[in-house]
Amino acid sequence: MECDYVVWSAPVHTHYGRYAQDLRKELLVLGGSEDIRYGYRLAIAQDRHLAAGVRFDARGELERAMVEASGAAAIVRWADLLALRLMDLEGYHEDVSVRRVDMQRTIEVEANVGELIDGLDIADGYNYLRLRSSDRSGIEGAGLYIGSPTSDIRLRVYDKGAQLLSSGQADAVGQRNLLRVELILRRRKARHFWDLASDYPDGKAEDYILSQMIRRVPALETYLLEGRSAPVPPRMLEGREKQTERWLYDAVIPALVRYAAQEPERFNEWREELKRRVQRHPGIAQSRNGEE
Repeated sequence: MECDYVVWSAPVHTHYGRYAQDLRKELLVLGGSEDIRYGYRLAIAQDRHLAAGVRFDARGELERAMVEASGAAAIVRWADLLALRLMDLEGYHEDVSVRRVDMQRTIEVEANVGELIDGLDIADGYNYLRLRSSDRSGIEGAGLYIGSPTSDIRLRVYDKGAQLLSSGQADAVGQRNLLRVELILRRRKARHFWDLASDYPDGKAEDYILSQMIRRVPALETYLLEGRSAPVPPRMLEGREKQTERWLYDAVIPALVRYAAQEPERFNEWREELKRRVQRHPGIAQSRNGEE
């Protein structure tokens, strides 16, 4: 599973924001063009697959910085965003806005891709749209869209081989039949997936993507899982103990670090009070007596 598109922004004073600002400067040095989009002053790579920009507030001061990447550039910048999260000891991830993340898998199949897509059944309860297209050279393509263009989750299934041929990239296709399956995550769902990918480096985040794809088009299980059992979304596996642990590490500890930096004397008083309460807690006292 690979990232095919990502857009995020962060305050400029964070290491996320500094990363985006440095990337913008690098793109300009490499001859990138400039544009204004989404309220940001962007530097855009020559191949148009990567952009980074800054936004100013009403006083004319730098406020936020953003990154937008697609294709191969998205794979790299998504990996960098996950790495930035690992380096986040101050809790700045709370201020990061992940607006969109597209995850895709391209599968080589034996069947005609257009006929395969036409034969896919959609699960009950989902709105969908089937498309057939043909370019001037007669190359035909098929597509299937589940969910509205503005929804937080949208599944896209289409003939990647036909798309590449139509854009003049015949060498990238050869004689292969290529089925592309993409899950488009926006706003709340994009942020949720970033949290999952950061918290679960062992593949559960990919299970989330696969489960969302198969839930909408069950027959995709044959092509996506290759004989493996259907994945269970991570949130169904996560118990109360794990939820509490994530809350402590993601919210409580970063807040305490900021509090200690701003109010060191009061923080020490709070820490001593915490020790006293821990010692008086009946559950902890009983466990200590049992150990004795």
